[in-house]
Amino acid sequence: MRITSIGIIAVALLAFTGAANAELALDFTPPESSGTNASWSLGWTFVVNTTITVTSLEYWDGPITQNHDVGIYDSSGNLLTSATITPSDPLVGSAPWREETITPITLTAGQTYVIMGETGTDIYAWDPASYSTIPQITYGEAAYNLSNTLAFPNIYDDKVVGGFGPSFNIPEPSFFGYLLAFGAIGLGALGRARMRASRG
Repeated sequence: MRITSIGIIAVALLAFTGAANAELALDFTPPESSGTNASWSLGWTFVVNTTITVTSLEYWDGPITQNHDVGIYDSSGNLLTSATITPSDPLVGSAPWREETITPITLTAGQTYVIMGETGTDIYAWDPASYSTIPQITYGEAAYNLSNTLAFPNIYDDKVVGGFGPSFNIPEPSFFGYLLAFGAIGLGALGRARMRASRG
């Protein structure tokens, strides 16, 4: 059987895209400061270190009793994607977060973005006991706008970690996906070796 480069690439792509888990861009560990004093659009800025694809948006369940709009903006204030998170959406992460799937969107390495969530009258959080981000992004600073709708921030604060508010998910290849990808590479090497042997 002859193994072509196209076949190898196809198997590898299936491995990485067909069998994927999700990875929260930012998650935090309670306890955290929480409360409400107004309706805000709040979130945080981040720099993308390696180009990523966002597949869902999250909102912190403090718990929530209302729907919350979440969106990602570029640094110029253009809304790139958004979704409405509901109290019945699936729970993910340790905070925990409610999750809504979106049409996948690519965020480019080297660019700064802002993720914002509209709080309504539900409580929001800041300054958790600890937080972590995926290596593909670097957390920037808290961002706010006094608004009862989703809005680009006009206040930035590097003295607190927050607000939560929002997070997002990117796909992560599963262990099975890695095995398939490495298997595809091995098949490619075997195929090339057989071709060389047949020519010799």
